[in-house]
Amino acid sequence: MTPKVENNPSCAICKMTNDLKACSACGLVYYCNSEHQKEHWKEHKTECIAYKIIDDKNSIYIEAARDIKAGSVVLSENPLVIGPDWSYDLFDTASTLNCVGCFEPIRVLNHRCQKCSWPCCNVACIGLENNKLHEIECAFLKCGVGVKKQGDYGAIRDYYRTDVLLALKCLLLQIKSKKKFEQLMKLNGNVKERKGGDDFRRAEKHIDYLEENFLKPLKEAEEKSGKILLPQKDRKTLQKIYGIIDRNAVYLTEKNEIAGLYSLGSTVTHSCVPNSHFIYDRKNAFKLTVKAIRDIKKGEIITTCFGNILFGTQARKHQLAITKFITCNCIRCNDPTELGTNFSSLKCIGVDDGEECGGIQVPKVNKETNDLEWLCDKCPARVSGAEISDLMTKMDEEIDNTLSTEATVPAIENLMGKLAHFLHPNHFHLFTLKHALVQLYGNHRDYPFESMTVENLKRKIKYCDELLEAIEKLDPKCVRLSFYMAVVLYEKCNGIRELMNRRANGNNYSKTDGLKLLKKAQMTIKYELDSMQGKNLNENINDAIDVWQKIEN
Repeated sequence: MTPKVENNPSCAICKMTNDLKACSACGLVYYCNSEHQKEHWKEHKTECIAYKIIDDKNSIYIEAARDIKAGSVVLSENPLVIGPDWSYDLFDTASTLNCVGCFEPIRVLNHRCQKCSWPCCNVACIGLENNKLHEIECAFLKCGVGVKKQGDYGAIRDYYRTDVLLALKCLLLQIKSKKKFEQLMKLNGNVKERKGGDDFRRAEKHIDYLEENFLKPLKEAEEKSGKILLPQKDRKTLQKIYGIIDRNAVYLTEKNEIAGLYSLGSTVTHSCVPNSHFIYDRKNAFKLTVKAIRDIKKGEIITTCFGNILFGTQARKHQLAITKFITCNCIRCNDPTELGTNFSSLKCIGVDDGEECGGIQVPKVNKETNDLEWLCDKCPARVSGAEISDLMTKMDEEIDNTLSTEATVPAIENLMGKLAHFLHPNHFHLFTLKHALVQLYGNHRDYPFESMTVENLKRKIKYCDELLEAIEKLDPKCVRLSFYMAVVLYEKCNGIRELMNRRANGNNYSKTDGLKLLKKAQMTIKYELDSMQGKNLNENINDAIDVWQKIEN
């Protein structure tokens, strides 16, 4: 029986009480050294493992095998396979080749893998010899038919397609690791739902390429030798693999150049209000660690969020339906106000006796059609989900056009004023525009702090407060929105400092207030230090702390 350690911890093996370290997975037992931890594992593992897999025939999911404390590890695993971006439109839009080792774009075709001759960034690229990256498919690529017209860049680009490598790597697991291939093929690929759809047809083009350039030559070689090297390579198997990829693959890097598939991670259930989050260790072959966001009770289903937390309910549901074939019924999706944020709410434009209604329209499910519709809280007005979808699409286009060019303060403010006639002040479209504005106020070359009025400085701070309120409701532990939170805290602090410098009326802030905001931003951004954006923001926050510490009270 594993000893329970409470007030006076001791090593589970030798009972020593000095220089102890708790088990990193469960924190329930302590050890004085790694040897004693290994010795005790056979006894401890049944209690240490925090999850169990439930297969109820209709679905496979993971639930807590014991109570799990917030911040504790639920599970960890290495990926089944890692590969480059598989997006169906990638080949059509890409103008460059990609390195077969690290998948970074190649501007000049100067280097090739010395074994398979596929283009690479450098012959010393660390991905070329990595047994989790290029090494998996190198020998197979060497046996391809090759470029049809040497010297023709179009023909070169048509042949060296990295967008098909993730599926190829999955197929080759039959040779490299039969166990991993079996785990992969157990994942849900929504084969029936995909058949005949857009993704199915696009995958067919990928499969055509693989058959023409690699699989047909392989079949001919197998027939000559009488040996089957790759047992499963038919179109049905490949379509299932593409279905598994489409539903389960996740991007692992900031630029989305690398994706991965995980056996256990793929069985974690989706929720827009999750109890866990995923962490990928880039320095350890993208090992996945699932950590509890809050305390999780024994028997509770382990959930994470696979959608965009900053979408409204209709947009989230649509995204999940087409990418994951998921219908979400979490507490946020079933709450018309979306946890009190009104992220999807509209201003009612109904008129009663010549007067505007003044009510708020919120999304609710029509029990007869099972579709969303927007109902007013004051009058009988209702708007169908289809009408709202059309309206949101038009607004999406306007926002994208405004932000995709070099966004200016007047352009964003004008668009906000236009949309505010229809949207609740906390609507997710206005959230996006406010988040852009608070970063431009005082930082854009045409809108520096010295040119801002006190009124505009207060507006910057007001928008920051509104954004922070929404973030704290949508992501209370600030795991998924940590970068957004850190940016807003940092920008609010900048606005406060400018007000303090001007000694403006109505400025009730102090040095303590500023440092408190920056310390919170510093704690929040620690989740984003693997990305360049996160590192840069962290440096700015640290510099700001130095400045604030020099301010006299």
